[in-house]
Amino acid sequence: MYNNDSYKSHEENIVKMVGNTDFEAFRRSYFSEGLTTSWLVQLTNKNLDPILDSDPGTSWLTIGDGRYGSDAYYLLQKGFKVMATDISDAALKIGAEKGFIKDYHKENAEHLSFADKAFDYSICKEALHHFPRPYAAIYEMLRVSRKGIVLIEPCDMYVFSTSRQIFFRRLIEKLSHIGFFRKILGDVKRHTYEDAGNYVYKISRRELEKVALGLNLQYIAFKDFSIPTDSSDNDSNGPEERVGPNASRYIKKKRKIRIFEALVRFKLTQPSNICAIIFTECPSQKTIESLRKDSYDFIELPANPYSKSK
Repeated sequence: MYNNDSYKSHEENIVKMVGNTDFEAFRRSYFSEGLTTSWLVQLTNKNLDPILDSDPGTSWLTIGDGRYGSDAYYLLQKGFKVMATDISDAALKIGAEKGFIKDYHKENAEHLSFADKAFDYSICKEALHHFPRPYAAIYEMLRVSRKGIVLIEPCDMYVFSTSRQIFFRRLIEKLSHIGFFRKILGDVKRHTYEDAGNYVYKISRRELEKVALGLNLQYIAFKDFSIPTDSSDNDSNGPEERVGPNASRYIKKKRKIRIFEALVRFKLTQPSNICAIIFTECPSQKTIESLRKDSYDFIELPANPYSKSK
């Protein structure tokens, strides 16, 4: 089946990445204070902080953490117990040898080997859209998580679009051959594929609400945000640029964020990314308040009137 080909392709890509990337350059680029790439990484990672700050001492599982366990590293720096996983352990092994991460395991996200409720939380950050069967991975994450799962992924802009957004998107699609528009909004297409051969899945609030409702899970939270991404963001071998008024790459990225936020504010497009949390049990009031303070929409879904489960 094609999903087996996809697993193999992504495993090979991780091995190739390891061969082409200097680990110390990657570490500096992603986590050194004041660098452009680390600034972008931090903008995404900080979406986790409301849960981390309000629910200390919890255990975490990272899914698709193939960049040496960088998601696990962020959690470890915050004092949490973490198991890093990926379809290939080639990069994770190096991360562990370098002291970047501690525990790791080679795992297919769609067939996790862990027991039910083995961890408090699972997180899949910018990896779900690579999977051939992403919803299988979501169900597996929910199975092994006692408190909930976190997904940080591209948002499907073709779901619940307004007439204004549809008009603007069609205009951009026609003008996408012009570099200015492509640089701002990326490659605007209804369906896209990556070089590895996989279809790029993008998630939406409605789809995840249905996943939760189907399992009688009542609590879910969403936060929209926009972060510019392109191949240069992951270039950890090239010279890294510091954040500052004279840093050209930093200025371009910041300008792109502001332009995108303006387009969202005027309702011409939807945010490019979404952080979604599906809780497997009712979170504490402290966590709910922490999420709302950080601009999350915390939603209590309707209970199934026919369910006999407690």
